Amino acid sequence: KNIEPVIKFLSQLGLDFLESKVYILLLEEGSKTILQIAKQSKHNRTGVYRIIDRLKSIGLVEENVN
Repeated sequence: KNIEPVIKFLSQLGLDFLESKVYILLLEEGSKTILQIAKQSKHNRTGVYRIIDRLKSIGLVEENVN
């Protein structure tokens, strides 16, 4: 599948490439831990925390604490 048009659209909304990649991952697969996101996106956990914080701040994702 080609996600380039989606990433292009998300960039117009202000998301960078990695933010878009993580957002699409969560849309496709649902809830994930930071570690799962880091492994699947091949990005370090610190960076994933930053990305998730940004996505939460603009209302695209919610944190589920169990």
